[in-house]
Amino acid sequence: RRTALALAAAIGVLLATPGAHGQSLHERQQTLDGKISSLRSKIDAAKEKEGVLSTEIQAASTDISSLESDIGVLTGTLSTLEAELAASRARLANLEARFDRQTDHLNRLRRDYALAQQTLDQRLVELYTAGETDTVALILGVTSLSELIAQLDFVNEISLQDQRIAADLERLKGEMRLARIETGKLRDQVADETATIAAKTEEARAAQAALVARQSALEAARADKQSLLANVK
Repeated sequence: RRTALALAAAIGVLLATPGAHGQSLHERQQTLDGKISSLRSKIDAAKEKEGVLSTEIQAASTDISSLESDIGVLTGTLSTLEAELAASRARLANLEARFDRQTDHLNRLRRDYALAQQTLDQRLVELYTAGETDTVALILGVTSLSELIAQLDFVNEISLQDQRIAADLERLKGEMRLARIETGKLRDQVADETATIAAKTEEARAAQAALVARQSALEAARADKQSLLANVK
């Protein structure tokens, strides 16, 4: 190892170095022992630092591997959430479009019903305000009883037809109103679900970013310690 070679070289230099003028052999030996002890202390400190760095590098590598696993699991979870979010948003968009169409249809039915009801009311007013004059004119204008019956039936049929149209429009209006209410409830439910999934997706994305940032920081720290360790050895 580099530290052992350094110690041996240093000792060799010390032994080859001539003693100071007037120093006894014992004094030279004490000086040499002191220098060797100092070198050993430095070497021991270097070895201790090397051990600490090696332990820290191993711990960092373990943490990085664990983070890689966690990031992989979280990435899979995030992909699932993003797919669910896209599907939920598409469903919500369809429901919103359906609600708008039903609203337009309901408004048309309301206008048609109001017009049909107005027509029916006008027809009834005309029938009841015509009075006996129209009845006499109708009788005088026909040439046979069968023609009279046909004329009366025609008038009644028109009135009944107006009533049926108004009734059908009222029924359709009620059905569309209920359908629109149900669509609105479902739309609100899906909107809440979409918001929940979106929040979970953002949390997962933030957690993933935090793990990736921590992994990068650990990798940078490990690289620094590896560089220090190379200089210590």
